[in-house]
Amino acid sequence: MTRFDELNKLFKGYFDVMGISETDKKKRIDCAFFFYDAVWYTLTLIRLEYQQDRLEDIASYIQTLVYRLSDALQDIPYDEAYLKDVSTEIVETTFRHLEDTDEDEENYYTSEKRAILIAQNEANTVMNRNDFEDAKNSGKTTKTWITEGDEKVREAHVMVDMVSIPIDQTFQ
Repeated sequence: MTRFDELNKLFKGYFDVMGISETDKKKRIDCAFFFYDAVWYTLTLIRLEYQQDRLEDIASYIQTLVYRLSDALQDIPYDEAYLKDVSTEIVETTFRHLEDTDEDEENYYTSEKRAILIAQNEANTVMNRNDFEDAKNSGKTTKTWITEGDEKVREAHVMVDMVSIPIDQTFQ
């Protein structure tokens, strides 16, 4: 099995539990691959340059990630300010934790595991925002919180499960 196949299976599993259409699932998987490529490249670059004691200014890595994400997401609507904010958060968090490693372990903050987690979450965020905008533009007036209904659901989320509110209101 190739790495692409492994990631595709992993991303598919992540989005399978969401109760979304196959078309929406494919869009989210594609978006996750875009995020994965950009984030994994940037984390690898930071890790290698850190190991060689050649780190550049933090802003250059933020700019690299924003550029790579903007290029990768060119066919997917996204909010430019959000992309800059999430890129800044990813890179700043990575820099804060560059020395968090044991001799026998790799640093989680520059790991592929983290790149995958970020890709899944951020693809979901981008696609949820697009779904939200589409719903508003089509005249929808309410939204409903739906949990997975399993033992992993946080208590705060259980409390709002199946609750509907006006579409422009924020869940508490």
